[in-house]
Amino acid sequence: MKISDIKIYTLDAFRTNWAFIKVETDEGLYGWGEATLGTQEMSLEK
Repeated sequence: MKISDIKIYTLDAFRTNWAFIKVETDEGLYGWGEATLGTQEMSLEK
């Protein structure tokens, strides 16, 4: 099994933003994680 894709979803919340990460595998499995950095969520997307 290998990681085939990583997607980042940034959601606008009132005072901060949330960053959720979806990791997908070549076998069709996936998992979710949360990686919020307060006001610096854009650094995750680079």
